[in-house]
Amino acid sequence: MRISGLELVLCCVLILGFAACQGQAATVGSGDLALTLDDAGQVTALTVSGTNVVGGAEAAPLVTLCDVTKGQEFVAGAPAGGTVAEGLALNFEGLQATATVKCEPFREALQVTCDLKGAEGLPARGMLLRFAFPMDCEGWRWHDDMQTSREIGAGEVFENVRPLRAWADLPEWKDQPDLRMGYSNRNFATVLTGPVGLCLAAPLDRPCIFRTAYDDGAKQLQMVYDFALSPDTATPNAVSFSFLLYSSDPAWGFRAALQRYYDLFPQMFEVYAKEQGMWMAFSPLSQIDNANEFYFGLQEGAREPAYDDKIGVLDCTYFTHAGQFAWIPGYDGEKDPLPPHERLVEVMTETFKKHTGVADMYPRVGLHNSKEELDIRRARVYGDIIAQFNLD
Repeated sequence: MRISGLELVLCCVLILGFAACQGQAATVGSGDLALTLDDAGQVTALTVSGTNVVGGAEAAPLVTLCDVTKGQEFVAGAPAGGTVAEGLALNFEGLQATATVKCEPFREALQVTCDLKGAEGLPARGMLLRFAFPMDCEGWRWHDDMQTSREIGAGEVFENVRPLRAWADLPEWKDQPDLRMGYSNRNFATVLTGPVGLCLAAPLDRPCIFRTAYDDGAKQLQMVYDFALSPDTATPNAVSFSFLLYSSDPAWGFRAALQRYYDLFPQMFEVYAKEQGMWMAFSPLSQIDNANEFYFGLQEGAREPAYDDKIGVLDCTYFTHAGQFAWIPGYDGEKDPLPPHERLVEVMTETFKKHTGVADMYPRVGLHNSKEELDIRRARVYGDIIAQFNLD
């Protein structure tokens, strides 16, 4: 049977249309890192410095969600349009929640952002949001910190977390130990090294409760967020999370990963001290052989200011209101309300004058503000907190 040119064109259109409906695998990369998702939202490849670290691990959904008020099941986000590079829409069936996940280059890293939204009209509910990257890391090293690392063994789970004690008292989280709720990372960076180095890190300017782990049984590097969807936040029932994936030199382990992080966020590590150096509290520097080898910058206690001047070390004396034994005549701290701010400053000024012999010592060095300045500072701090945590 012969097919006409028009019929051939129509067949091609149908085939292409069917492929478009099925979706196509999408890859997004930055520097020497590339992440590939299939049309089901599963991670099928993660390439680091030319090595696909997925290896023999099974493809896994990038994003899964658990409503702890319903049980322990994690529901995979089903793609509902878009691409991971421009914003992949996900629907969590049965959980009345949707999300948009975007993976984009951030300097030499990949930045993953997830904006999650719950249905309106629901009460507050505890949630767990999990990101999973299939990786075969058996025989690699898991880094607890700059000094400590462990070889990844078969079937083991590696993490570096601390429990938050208050979490255990929340009623919806009782009797569900498998969910590991209420555990938070000790470090903002998670580092694995083998043939290549890979780091998963949280931005320091977006505080949240999260934990990471490498589960060799599941062959996955995981990031889990503990949070609640609440109708009482400024944007009701909505949260946003962000983290980074980037490569690092495996020979230098955690140190290399930290250096890459410093390079990614230089504004967070800007040094304002004009004269840098170590801090020594109370111990005389003259009793340390070759004290300059330790690069001291400050000696607290000012026990030997003349000697410290010779070796170029600054001196300071640390005062506290308790250490100065400041007290207000006629004031009973157990019964009376706190005196006005102006009275407190007045008493501290007189106490410092008495002990130091300098009339304006406290106004010059004291960490205090007027009531108006305190109100402005509080407003700024609270405003930052409200904006960060999406509170009303």
